Amino acid sequence: MGICSSADGPDDDGSSPPTDAKSIQRRRLSVAPKHVNTARRESTAPDLNYKEMEAKLSSEEKKSMGSMQCGARSNKGHVPFNPDKVNQDRFVIKFNLGGHEDCALLGVFDGHGEHGHHVSSFVKMALPQHLAGHPEIRTNTEKAIFEATASMVTELERTSINMTFSGTTAIYAVKAGNRLYVANIGDSRCAIGRKGADGKIVAIGLSEDHKPDNPEEKRRILEAGGRVEPLPGMPGEDCGPNRVWLRNVDVPGLAMSRSIGDKISQKVGVISVPEITVHTLTPEDEFVVLASDGVWEFMENEEVISFVNANLVDDISQCAVELAKRATEKWRQEEDVVDDITCVVVKFNFDKNVQVEAGAEAVTDPKTKQGS
Repeated sequence: MGICSSADGPDDDGSSPPTDAKSIQRRRLSVAPKHVNTARRESTAPDLNYKEMEAKLSSEEKKSMGSMQCGARSNKGHVPFNPDKVNQDRFVIKFNLGGHEDCALLGVFDGHGEHGHHVSSFVKMALPQHLAGHPEIRTNTEKAIFEATASMVTELERTSINMTFSGTTAIYAVKAGNRLYVANIGDSRCAIGRKGADGKIVAIGLSEDHKPDNPEEKRRILEAGGRVEPLPGMPGEDCGPNRVWLRNVDVPGLAMSRSIGDKISQKVGVISVPEITVHTLTPEDEFVVLASDGVWEFMENEEVISFVNANLVDDISQCAVELAKRATEKWRQEEDVVDDITCVVVKFNFDKNVQVEAGAEAVTDPKTKQGS
């Protein structure tokens, strides 16, 4: 979640926001409010949509794209009393990955914390390079994803980015031939729209949110000396989701069990190892959606897939715009704060006369189960 606010910070005129606004703002922050602020700072602007990017594709990338249609949208959220908030979300769409015509990368990265936008920007830039440079990206894609992610994280740790309480989630998919390898770190999400036997579109989730109260994730955190609890508050108060804390200190308050960066959280069991789902694409698979949790917070997989299906038009970029708009409306119905919202929508346009092997399977690196 890319919200960057200070629940205790002053308004523009030096006054503090009202107490009820403080409680609203703090509920859905990805890190505890004390670790974010409203200070003015420079930030590279994220891509707002995919149209300009697509116009710059090389001939090799256009050939790799083939019949696929792509749309993407990234909207800055809104936090009361924080006029200088920046969009911490980033996305990437890369064809001809590693020089392979049938290989592509799709991804969304949701930064959080004071320097989260720098972390997500780095991942957007570096991850495609590490994946493309792996010698087995096409022949052993699962292995390549694990190893490329690890080498990218190692490179990130050598930068000057302050990641004490800042990081990013990552949901990214490598399409290699007729297989989609979906890697997830955190609580962004991927779902596919498949046409059923009755002609209706069915939602298939291709990732699981990494929340601290998930039994396996919680076990790893506790064994590492961490604590899993919501924000402290008055009895009966809605203090939001469970978070990761040091055993005896109320830091960092991260609302997910896996992320990239977040050095303090990584001391108590938060890891940057992706969980991978391998999905074999069939002609019945119509489109895929990858999005930050700004989309999924108030929309379930089925609602997102149904909405995209109803809004698929020749200009798929507009479909992404409409999805981001709908997600924003959902936030405004529930909260005063609106998260950064980013989505990537890809329509496959398979040749219905070409039959491929059907099926899907979840694949997880054994090291992930051990929490290393």
